[in-house]
Amino acid sequence: MNLLGNLFGGGSKPTSSTSNFHQLSALDIDKKNVDFKSLNNRVVLVEFASLLGKYPATDLTIVAFPCNQFGGQEPGTNAEIKAFAAARGFSGAGALLMDKVDVNGANTSPVYNFLKVASGDTSDIGWNFGKFLVRPDGTVYGRYAPTTGPMALEKYIVELINSR
Repeated sequence: MNLLGNLFGGGSKPTSSTSNFHQLSALDIDKKNVDFKSLNNRVVLVEFASLLGKYPATDLTIVAFPCNQFGGQEPGTNAEIKAFAAARGFSGAGALLMDKVDVNGANTSPVYNFLKVASGDTSDIGWNFGKFLVRPDGTVYGRYAPTTGPMALEKYIVELINSR
């Protein structure tokens, strides 16, 4: 196995004993635990700040997990990441900025293990801004490539908001 294979998971398949996103929790950027039960009955999009503010926080929550596994593009401290995100408008009730995690490999966050397994696509996330859309009931609606733009997902978000 080459160095990149070691860094990015080497093809190991993620597993998760969790059956619902709302059963999970993770640390936010300030190292405070966020219980995802608090997101019950909301559509959750993991990554995608450009839709922030377009929908009420009671309808859509954007959850962003910084990750430094893609070319070292996120080397900053949590305080630096938080300041950077806030300066670009990622703040407020509909924005959850989480602690830095691994999304691939042996140290993959339990949240990302669950999202991969529940989406039916357990392959490694290929680059920054891979996205997952979670239904209001906590089940995963879909996994989307880093190249998927906001307009491509918005119709699904509206559909899920209206399905509640």
